[in-house]
Order: sequence, then C-alpha cells, then structure tokens
Amino acid sequence: MVGTIQMSGLSGFDSGSIVEKLMSVEKQPLYKMVDKKSKLNLKKELYNEINLKMYEFQANVFDFTLESTFRSKKTTVSNVDAMGAKAGIDALNASYTFRNISLATSTIAASANQLNTSSILTSNSSLGAIDTSKSFEEAGFSGIPQGSVTVNGVEFDLNYFSSVDEFMTAVENNPNAKVADFSWNSVDNKFSITADSGQGLAIFETKESINHTGFLTAAGIKFIDRSAKLDKFAGDMSITSGVFSINGVDFNVNKEIDSMDSIIKRINASEANVIAFYDEVTEKLTFTSKKQGNTAIIFDDKSSNFLDAMGVSSAVQNIGSNAKFDFNGVSTERSSNTFKINGVEFNLKQDVVGPITIDISTDTESLSEKMEKFVEDYNEIMESLYKTLNEEVATKEELNAAQDIEALTELQKKGILKRDSTIMDIQDKMKSFFSTTYAGYTMEDVGLKAAGAAGVVTTEMKKGLIEFDKETFENAMQDMPEIVEAMLRNDGQTINKKNADIGIAVLNKTKYSLGYKNIGQNVKITAGGTEYKLVTEPTAANEFKLNRATGYIEFFQAPPAGSKIEASFKAFEGKKFEELEKNIGSGNGYKTTFSMGARNIGQNVSVVVGDGSTVYNQVENMDELTGNAYFIDREKGKLIFAESIALGADVKVGFDYTVAQKGIFNTMYEGMKTYTGVGILYRAESSLTSELKTMEENITNFNYRLKSKEERLWKIYTNLETALNEMNSQSSWLSSQLANLQ
Repeated sequence: MVGTIQMSGLSGFDSGSIVEKLMSVEKQPLYKMVDKKSKLNLKKELYNEINLKMYEFQANVFDFTLESTFRSKKTTVSNVDAMGAKAGIDALNASYTFRNISLATSTIAASANQLNTSSILTSNSSLGAIDTSKSFEEAGFSGIPQGSVTVNGVEFDLNYFSSVDEFMTAVENNPNAKVADFSWNSVDNKFSITADSGQGLAIFETKESINHTGFLTAAGIKFIDRSAKLDKFAGDMSITSGVFSINGVDFNVNKEIDSMDSIIKRINASEANVIAFYDEVTEKLTFTSKKQGNTAIIFDDKSSNFLDAMGVSSAVQNIGSNAKFDFNGVSTERSSNTFKINGVEFNLKQDVVGPITIDISTDTESLSEKMEKFVEDYNEIMESLYKTLNEEVATKEELNAAQDIEALTELQKKGILKRDSTIMDIQDKMKSFFSTTYAGYTMEDVGLKAAGAAGVVTTEMKKGLIEFDKETFENAMQDMPEIVEAMLRNDGQTINKKNADIGIAVLNKTKYSLGYKNIGQNVKITAGGTEYKLVTEPTAANEFKLNRATGYIEFFQAPPAGSKIEASFKAFEGKKFEELEKNIGSGNGYKTTFSMGARNIGQNVSVVVGDGSTVYNQVENMDELTGNAYFIDREKGKLIFAESIALGADVKVGFDYTVAQKGIFNTMYEGMKTYTGVGILYRAESSLTSELKTMEENITNFNYRLKSKEERLWKIYTNLETALNEMNSQSSWLSSQLANLQ
C-alpha cells in the first residue's frame, strides 16, 4: 500500500528572517567604519580645542616679548594737583624736584575796540509810529523790549523806567554814558544816539530770556549778528571777499555766503593753532593761541579785510610767557606746560613755590602681577595636556550614566588622544622653555622654578608645572633688571666669554684697538680733526697701518695729547660686513679709560694689570672709585680706573658679553608657532579631515554594496520560496491523485 508523501521542513519557510540574519553578519565591517569615523571626528575636535587654547595662550605670551612690559614705569608725584608726570619705557629711574613753578600762558589777541561802536548810532530802517511817552509795553514796538542796555559800560535796566522817554533822558543825563543826545525822530520814525564830542559809543543789550526782545533789537539799532552773512555785517567797516591767514594758514572769505560763526568754526577746526571766540558781552572777537609760550599770533589780511574789520590786525597782543621753574636746583624754562625731560612727560598745572617731588621707578608690582597670571595660564595648559595624554577611555557605565548629549560627547572624547605623539611633542616642547640659563643665572634666580619637591619625581613635575616666587622676582627686578629682562624677554641675545688685551699704558701711544677683528674696507681715521692715511708701512706723521686680523691700528707718530681719535670702518658681523663709526680713544698718556670692544658687558669680569701682582677691585658706582679700583660701564663696554695705569703696563680683561640668543618668552612665542595657527595641530586636523572624507566615501560605497547584496539575497530566497510553494502544490496534487487510486 502506498503511504502519504511528506516534504518535511518546507512548509512555513521564513525568508525575511534568514535575509536579516545574513545581512547582520555582512554589516559588521560597516559598524567598525562608523565607529572609527566617530572617533576621528572627536579626535579632530580635540585637536581644534587644543589649537585654540594654545593660540590664545600664545597671544598672551606675546605681551612678554615687548620692552614696554618689562620697562613700564611707575610715577609718584607728591602734589598731583600741581603737576602730572608720565614716564616712558626709556625714562631713567630717578627722583626729580620742582620748585618756583610759574605756568606758561598763551598769547591772546582781541579786537582793539568793541565791534559795535560808532559816534552816532541810528535805527537801520523806519520803525513805524512809536509813542515814546508811553511804557515799553504800550509804545508800539513790534516786540516788547525787556532786559537792559549797556552804554559805554553803564547799564540801564528797562524795568526801572515808566516810559521810553524816561529811559532816553536817563541815558543822556548819566555823565559816564557819554551820550550827547538820545532821541526819537517822529519824521523818519528812527531812534538815534549821539556820543559826546570826541567820544564813541560802545553799546550792547541783554535780554531776560530767549523769548524776549532787547531794546536795540526792537529799535533796529545795529549790533553784531554772528549768524548773518558778512555782507550784512553791522560793524564800522564793510567786509570784502578774499583771503586772510592766521599763523600761515589761509582762509577764504565769501561775504555773501560766510557768516562770522562759519568763519570762527573754520578757524577753530584748522591747523592755525588758535581758538577764536566772539564775546557778546564785550562785543569783541578774541583769538587765543593753543600753544603756550612767548610767541605772537601772526595775522595777515591778504586780499580780504576780515581781520581789519574785526579790529585784530593791528591790535596789541597779550603775549604769552614760558613756563619757568627750578628743576633739581637749576632754573630753566619751557615754552609749554607740557614737556619732556629724560623720557618723562611733565605737565605743570599750578603756580606753586614747591617743592614737588617726582619719583620714577620700574613698575615691578604690575609686572609681578602679570607674571603670576602667566604662571596660572601656563599651568592650566600643562594640566590640560597631561590630562589629555593620560586619561582612560570612558567605561560603559559612565557612558550610560550621561545625562545629555553634551555630557555623552565629552565622555566619548576621553582617552582618544592618550599617548598621542603630537600632544606629547607639545608637552615636551613647553617644558623645555624653562631650562634656560643666562650669564650663570638660572630661572630660580628670577623667581621661576619647577613645581614639586626638589629631587623627587612628583606628579607636578610630570605635568611640567612651574611655581612663581613673587618676592624673589621683585628683588631680582630691583637688583639686576637687565639680567631678568635678558632671561625672560631678550629678543635675540646671549652671553659669550671673551678674553682680550685691551691696551697698554704708554706715554706716546701709537697703537689703538678698533675693538673688532676681521676688519673690512673703507677704513678712515681722524685725530683731532686731521685725517690720517692708511699705508702698508707708515713713514710720516699723518700715516697709520692696520692689522685687519686683530683690529689694531698703529700710527707712525702718536697723535697730539688730548686729541680725539675717531674711526669709520667695516667690521664682520654675523654673515656680512657692517659699517661702523666709533671713537676709539684719545691721545692721552696716562690712560684711565679702556674700551673692551663690546657693549652689554655681563658677569665674571676679571682684570689683570701688568704682572698681576697688584689686585684691582671692581666697584658698583663711579663715586666709589679710589686707589686700585675700577668701574665697568656695561652699556658702553668701557673700563674706568680710579688712577692712571703705570706706564708700559699691560691691561688685560676677561668678561662675558652679550650676543644673539632669545629669552624665554621670545623663544616660547616663536616655538609655539610651530604648533598653533596653521602649524602642526592644524595640519593634524587637516589630515584627519582628509581621512574622514575617505572614510565617508568608503562607508557610502560599502552601503551601496550592502544594498546590492541584500537585493540579491531577497531575490534568491523569493525564488526559493516560489519554488517551494510550487513543490508544495505539486505534492498536494500527487497526494490527491494517489488517494483517488486507492
């Protein structure tokens, strides 16, 4: 008997689940690429953050490369009401005393007479009917006159008079007003004022407020209107168009366009160095010099008579005076109340007898505060670098505990740059900046040292942190400011050791050192103003020879005693010959001053005279020179003995002198440029950007391949499922046929 045919496992086939599981395996490389892309983005962000932080710090470092930071001065004035003082970076640290101060004044030129003046003043035009027997309110003026009128210095208050006639009579009867007649002409309806014989009229008005009219205005009697065009000027002289000048500055005048106000504004805005002002009380135009001192204002009416019309061309000027004072016991004067002495700008404010003391000192306190802030910023950078290099990757627990996306992103950055070679290089570079020594001094001598206990490797030392000793720093700035500045700020100088024979004490000296070796061409020598000739072997009094290798010259005959010996020549400096001019000595027999051939003399100076049996001691101040002592002028590179050296004795010296080397801050600023801005960090970011672009392309391509594969799998399993369905159908048909046969 035939049984039922069964096809086990072919019913309920789940192709979707199979495709999903197969694709999950295929996507594993994609997940790794996406994860790498995320880490590259985070790494790029970290590089950018460090770059910005370093760049900001570098900008702060730049401040310490400036002379002004280390040489900023502090001024202390005993009487700030009477004097101000501001010291520049080149000002000497010193104390000054001022006494018997008399301030400088400015020259003033004013109109010789009141501009509104004449022997007879009348109304400009007919006023209409005025009843002078009535009060000012009822007389018929177009605007009621109020306030007062001043005539030749005598003031008349209109409120005191019951009628216009009473007012005019009062003016006539006042002898100080010097008015012969003040009347109203009812025929032509005009007021007229006539001065006493031989007198002029100086008259002006005041008003109670801007809403009232003055008497002269209501009466139409001329007065100066500053805003009116100059062709309407009411003075005694008509103004012509043209050009006038003040202190050599030209001004154009157009009487039909310009007013007194517009001219005044142009004058005040110009470089004529005067201030023009029209005083409505005195009715005079006044010019005040902006500069102080006894210098007149120069007026010149070229083709316009403006200055003449203003009465200033021939006016007697009140000439200013110079500031006079005693400065450190010496009487002197200046043309201005503001002037400079020894790099200090002084500003005199009051006439005082004094004394006023001004102390100039290096602003060590301000610099010390900046140094403290610098150390804080530096340590913050080093802490950040150390943390970046040593922090561990965040745990899953930490990531799961993140409260928001920002916190999660920060956690994801942890450990990404652990032991990163670029960051390690930056950390090592930053540490190296503080290993500088200078002229035998270390960083500790100026208040900077590595943090942590000496001789013990601490976490602070690993981080490269530094400490700042404020007291040590401020003491160093007081005792050796040049050394501190050289160590910290120097823009390219270091200390080299030099030993040299700097001279020999001979009575008739013929041999002089130029202070340089490798002498080039164009050597010229003058002694006492006489030019000497360079020859191979001198045979005449005005000839000399030159040893170019040693830098010595030798005269045939010693220059006259006391004569100044000067040289110009080319000396090899660095990689090229530099043109130099210098005073190389004088024709003195018993020489006490010797040139060491170098400036900026450092420490470790040793001096040997003759056979060395006599010990010479160095003193710190010129006034201490006595006996076997010498003083070093470090800036000029000169050695000065208290007494003349014995004839024939050799003078030899060993010393440190300054040549090219950068201080810490200049070195740090330049060194950080390697990493910041468009430096190594930027290039690392750019490299990551390029890598990210490639990664994105790879992800895109991989996604495309995954999609194609998934489509193929679906096609395969869809076809398989179709075939199975057909097989199931055929199986069912066969089963039914077999059942029918039974």
